[in-house]
Amino acid sequence: MKKQVYCIEVGVRLPPSHPEFECYKVEKMESDWGLYDENRAVEFTYDRALEYVKNYVKEGVDNTYGIVYEDILNLDDEDIKEIEQTGFCEFIDIPSKEMCLFYQVKMGQEIKTIIDEVGK
Repeated sequence: MKKQVYCIEVGVRLPPSHPEFECYKVEKMESDWGLYDENRAVEFTYDRALEYVKNYVKEGVDNTYGIVYEDILNLDDEDIKEIEQTGFCEFIDIPSKEMCLFYQVKMGQEIKTIIDEVGK
């Protein structure tokens, strides 16, 4: 069954000087930073996805990032149960910047919202 979901990716941005920058460079999101993902999750509501990302970024180190985007996935009952229990879904992949609903980064002690399509 097709189901609307809110996909989450959180991690740490890597500057071009980082030895693993080229491995994590995601030009469809940010050409000047690599996005080292530490976790990916799925929620069925935007509010829960947003809360997860904001808390993760707030508690993270410098350059911690969080992204939320909307997708429609073809899920069976087992997939839905797994998402409800764990927040995990093997189908998600980072989208283009145009698909992002929310993108936030911690820069030093400041938290900067780069994209907020829902709250604008």
